[in-house]
Amino acid sequence: MVNLYRIILAAGLLLAALTANASSPEIVERLLSKGEYKNALLEAESGLAADSKNTRLLLQKGFILIRLRRLDQAEEFYLNLIQSLPQNPEPMNNLGVIYQLKKEYQKAIEIFSETIAKFPKFSRAYENLGDTYIQVARETYVKGQNQSPSDKMLGSKADLSQRFYRLASENLESATTNPTPSTKQPPILNSAQNSKQNTMSEDDSRDKIMDFLRSWSIDWSKMDIKAYFDHYDADFMPSGGLDLNTWKKTKSRIFSEVEYIRIRIESIKVLEFNQNQATLSFTQHYKSNTHQETAKKTLVLRRHDDRWRITKEF
Repeated sequence: MVNLYRIILAAGLLLAALTANASSPEIVERLLSKGEYKNALLEAESGLAADSKNTRLLLQKGFILIRLRRLDQAEEFYLNLIQSLPQNPEPMNNLGVIYQLKKEYQKAIEIFSETIAKFPKFSRAYENLGDTYIQVARETYVKGQNQSPSDKMLGSKADLSQRFYRLASENLESATTNPTPSTKQPPILNSAQNSKQNTMSEDDSRDKIMDFLRSWSIDWSKMDIKAYFDHYDADFMPSGGLDLNTWKKTKSRIFSEVEYIRIRIESIKVLEFNQNQATLSFTQHYKSNTHQETAKKTLVLRRHDDRWRITKEF
């Protein structure tokens, strides 16, 4: 009996020692914050050896595999994780990111769409789906431009889509969701997360400015005078000393006289920005059947009722 007791006691002590040495999600998180992904992976796998169903460690491991660009291994891991965590949107979303990184865009679109259908309040999937469409659009425009270099409208869209593509590529680096357990209800944000949300809100505003610039150049190229004027503020001050009515009459006359207008914008820079005002500079290529020029241009924008409009142009 004594020997049996000693065996049980020794086994208990061994189990306690193993459990004490097992990595915790907090240890992995600290390594992740330092960018030590290989060490973090070793710690996550050590923890999973002791607790194979630890949700946070599972999500951390998948997150790390993507960061290490072990994409085939990560794909297989997430396909299994989707089955293990059917009520958690992160595995499905992150599988879409893997396909995005592998440039398997149709698969990424299908996975992100499926994530949205199953978890309609999971906002990151919408963002990732949009970024995937941006990547597809950019590659399509560039391919078309290579085939038809003389098509200036296609060239303009290729230049603008390149800007959006850079934003999408930057976002891809943080596209995988934070490796923490998910719940059906949105988590309560701490002060650091709220600060991050505010930064994202600012980034969204910058994106809207780029959308505005694209819309303005397209309406100008389409010679849609009403839509073109709608991009200008009621207090817009034309350059050259013209008053607003004279400027509108001059523009209307030009639109009615030319056969076509082609606008291409490149080298966009945001010089100043806040939530209600922005200053942009860029190179503008203008071409019509009567005139052609390339010039540096600056726009000052102001936001009214959540819409950006041009107040100065020079």
